[in-house]
Amino acid sequence: MSLILYFGYVLSLYPPILLKSVGSGVFFFFPTFSIITYLIGGETTACHSINQVSKEILYVPLDIIPKVKGKAFIDMFVLKGVKALGAAMLLVYSFWLSKIGFTSQFLMTVNICLSIIWLYAVFYVGKQFRNKTNCHLEKAFSKEKVLN
Repeated sequence: MSLILYFGYVLSLYPPILLKSVGSGVFFFFPTFSIITYLIGGETTACHSINQVSKEILYVPLDIIPKVKGKAFIDMFVLKGVKALGAAMLLVYSFWLSKIGFTSQFLMTVNICLSIIWLYAVFYVGKQFRNKTNCHLEKAFSKEKVLN
């Protein structure tokens, strides 16, 4: 939680992505089992400790109906779909791509490219979050001035 307080809610979404990208880059040059272990452990820890909390906080400036619909959509379809896509990628790699000469470094290159897309998505979501939050704050302060 202190990482979220230190960096802020939006910026705290960047370290897990950067950790994954750096780990993938290290694995690209040193493909060992210990690197994979640290990469998976770090990603899992960051996902459960930082991403989950930050994701919940990003719902705060929304009204109740979009909040519930968005949360349900992300939790039920997006997260499960991404896990299924990742499993499918690993199956395609292990059954076909590895047999025609693609190495594990290919998967790390794909991982780094997806991390770049993820960084852009976090930047975009953070921008939208700041805009929504500022809009709600302006409304709250304008109501307060009217009441005074």
